[in-house]
Amino acid sequence: MRAWFWVGLLFGAPASAYATIPDPNFVETPLFGGLPTLTGLARAPDGSDRMFILQKEGIVRVVEAGGLLPAPFATISPIFLNSECGLIGMAFDPDFINNHYVYFFVTVSATEQQIQRYTDVNNVGVSPTVILGGLPTRGRNHDGGGLGFGPDGKIYWSIGDNGNLTGGNADLTTLASKIGRANRDGTVPTDNPFYDGAGPNNDYIWARGFRNPFTMTFHPANGKLISSVVGSLYEQVFVVSAGDHAGWNTYENNQVAGYITPIIAYRTNGVDVRAITAIARSNGVLSVTTGAGANRFRRGMRVTLAGIGDPSMNGEVLVGDTPTPNVFQAIQPGPDASSSGGTAINQGFGGAITGGTFYDSTGFDAVHRGAFFFGDFNSGQLMRVPFDPQFRVERIDVFGTNLGATVDAEVAPDGNLWIGELGGRIFEIAQVQSAQGLIVTPLHLQVVEGGGAAITVRLAQDPGAPWVVTTSVQGDPDVGVVQGATLTFDSSNWRVPQPVVLAAAFDPDADADTATVSLSAAGLLPVSVGVRVRDQPQSLLLSGANLRGTEGSTVGFTVALSNPPETSVTVSVTSTHAELAILQGASLNFGPADFAVPQVVVVELVSDPDMFNGTASLQVVASAAPPVRVTVQIQDDDPASPDAGLLDAAPDDQGIPDGTPADLGPEDLGITPDAASIDGGPADDASASDLGGLEPDAQAPLDSGPSGADDSGCACQGSERSSGSPIGLLLLLGLALPRLRPRKPNRTS
Repeated sequence: MRAWFWVGLLFGAPASAYATIPDPNFVETPLFGGLPTLTGLARAPDGSDRMFILQKEGIVRVVEAGGLLPAPFATISPIFLNSECGLIGMAFDPDFINNHYVYFFVTVSATEQQIQRYTDVNNVGVSPTVILGGLPTRGRNHDGGGLGFGPDGKIYWSIGDNGNLTGGNADLTTLASKIGRANRDGTVPTDNPFYDGAGPNNDYIWARGFRNPFTMTFHPANGKLISSVVGSLYEQVFVVSAGDHAGWNTYENNQVAGYITPIIAYRTNGVDVRAITAIARSNGVLSVTTGAGANRFRRGMRVTLAGIGDPSMNGEVLVGDTPTPNVFQAIQPGPDASSSGGTAINQGFGGAITGGTFYDSTGFDAVHRGAFFFGDFNSGQLMRVPFDPQFRVERIDVFGTNLGATVDAEVAPDGNLWIGELGGRIFEIAQVQSAQGLIVTPLHLQVVEGGGAAITVRLAQDPGAPWVVTTSVQGDPDVGVVQGATLTFDSSNWRVPQPVVLAAAFDPDADADTATVSLSAAGLLPVSVGVRVRDQPQSLLLSGANLRGTEGSTVGFTVALSNPPETSVTVSVTSTHAELAILQGASLNFGPADFAVPQVVVVELVSDPDMFNGTASLQVVASAAPPVRVTVQIQDDDPASPDAGLLDAAPDDQGIPDGTPADLGPEDLGITPDAASIDGGPADDASASDLGGLEPDAQAPLDSGPSGADDSGCACQGSERSSGSPIGLLLLLGLALPRLRPRKPNRTS
C-alpha cells in the first residue's frame, strides 16, 4: 500500500471539509489543516495535554493544550521519501514519563530503514539515536511502519514484503514480511520464537507472513497485538502471537490449518458475492451453505441474503460462527424453515486499511469502550468493531464517512477520538455529554517496576462552581500517586485534562502485580483504572548494541543495570575477535547506590592487513542478568581499499575520538543509558527504478491468487510516484554513485 502518499497530494484526496458521523450522539470538528503528508498520530502518555503528529518528510509536530506548537519537535535526517518511504511510525517508551524517550520508524535510504530514538526535552527532540538499523526496504512500497511497545516492555515493529514478495512463506532470513521484536536497546531477546544464535534465521523475527502490515496496536486490557495488513485481494486484521504465520504470499483470507486467520477481512475495493446452495433456520439460528470453496466471510460481517426460495429468509444478517469454510451461521428470528437458492453479499469498506486504535476512555459511553476503530484510505470511512467477552468480533459498523484519505486514529488526552488524513487534516469526534461525569483517559495502564505512568482527568460539563476530584489506589502497595491526589475543576478549566501520575516501586519478587486507581467526586459515579505492574528482571542497559567504526579508531558504549542489586554486581566485557581491543571498561562494578549510573566501555578497532570490511562482536556478561552481544561493523582503512575513508558519518557525540582515551565518562561521549551509538546509515542511494513516474495499479480479479513476483501494485487509491523530479533524482544519483560499494550484509537485513 502506501503508494498513495504522493498520489494523494498530486491528484487530491477526498476534499470534504467535514466528516459525517451518522450517530446523532456524536459531533465532528475539523481541528487542524495544512499538515501535508500526515502519516501518524500519538498521545503523549505522561499526562500532558499533548498529541504528536508525524509527517512523511521527517517532521514531527506537537499539539499542546489544543494549539499546534510553531517549532517542530524534530526534523529527522537523513530521510528517503520515494513512494511509501519516509517517517511512518512512532511509539513512546513504557517509562516515557521518566526517561522521555520517543521512537520513530523511518526510511533513511533506498536500502535501509531504522528505528530511531529521541529524548523529549521541553517539546524538542534531542540526542537522536539509532536503536536498530539495516531494516529492509527497496525504497519503494510495502515498507510497513507499525511500531509499538508490548506489555512485556519489548519494542515491536512491522515490515511488508518490500513490494516484490520478499520474505514470504518460509523465509526466516529477512525481516521483510515480518513482525520483529527487540529489547529496548535494540538487542535480540533470546526467547524470540525463531532465535537460533549463529544459525541462518534472523533472530529478531516474532511472526511472519504479512504482505504490508501498515500499522499495529496493542489491546489496552489483554495486551494482544493487533496488526492491520493492507492486501492485494483482501484487507485483513490479525491478532498476532509469537511464532504465528499469516500466510503471505500463499494465502489471503483463505488460510488453512497451521496459519492464523484474520478477525476482520473485507474485499479490496469490492464485495464478495456467493451463491447459496442450502439454507436452514432452526430456533432462530440460520445455517447458510454457499457454493464450493471458502466463502471467506468472517464473524461480525454484515451479509445481505437475497433471492432465496423462502423470502422470509432474505435480509441483512450478522455472520456468527463459521463451522466450515463454506458454511456460516447467523441469528434470524422466524419459524423453522429450509430453502435454497439466492445469494449472500458481504459489506464493502474500501480498499486500503489504515491506522486503528482501541477506545480506552470514559469520553464515550460504555458500549464503545474497548471497541476497535480503524480507517480505510480509499473510502474515507471509519469503522467501529466491538468485541464480546471472549475477544471475538461482535459486528463491524461504519461509524463515520467523508474523512478523507485516513491514515491513523488516536484517543486524545481529553477522551475525544482524533482521525488524521494524508492531506493534512485532523478531525475530532466527540460524544455529546448529556450529564456531568469524569472523563478519564486511559482506563488501563501498564507500568514497569521502578517506572511511572499517567492518566488524564477532566469533567464532562461546566460545573459552575469548583469541583474536587480525589484519587486513591487499592491493591499493590508499591503503586502510589505522586501527582494529582486531588484535582480541582471550575468553569475556567473543566475541559482541560489534568494529570494523575503514578509510580511503581521495585519489589523483591518476580511477579507481576495489579492495582486499581479510583477517581471520585461528590455526586458523580466513580471511575476505576486498572493498573498492571510488570516485574522488571535485572538486565543490562546498553547505550547501543550496534556500533560502527573505521580500523584504527575507537568506539564506545555505556553500561548500567536496570534494577538496584542486593549486593555488588560485576559486569565483564570480553571479545573473541582480534580486531577488537578493550581499552576501558573490561570489568565494571555496580552497587545498590550507583546501579543506574552509566559506565563507559571503550574499544579500539585494530587495523589488519586485508582490504575488507568486517564484523566483530563483544559479549557483555553479568551473573545477575542475561548476557548481551554487541556487534561492531568495521570499515577498512587501507588507502587502496574501495571502502577506505568512506565510513558513514555519525554525529560527533555518538563516537569516541581517535587515540587512547583515559577514563572517559558518559559526558565525554554524549551518550545516555540505553542510548545507541550506531550512526545514521548510508547515504540515500538512487537507482533507475527510483526515477520512474506513475505505475498502474494491478487489480486482481475476483478470487484470483496472490499477485506475481513483483508485487509492486496495490489496490490503493492511485499508484506510486517518485519523491522528486527526474532531474533532481539524477543529481542525487550522481552524488550517490561515489558511495556505492560492496557492503557486508548485517543480521537485521
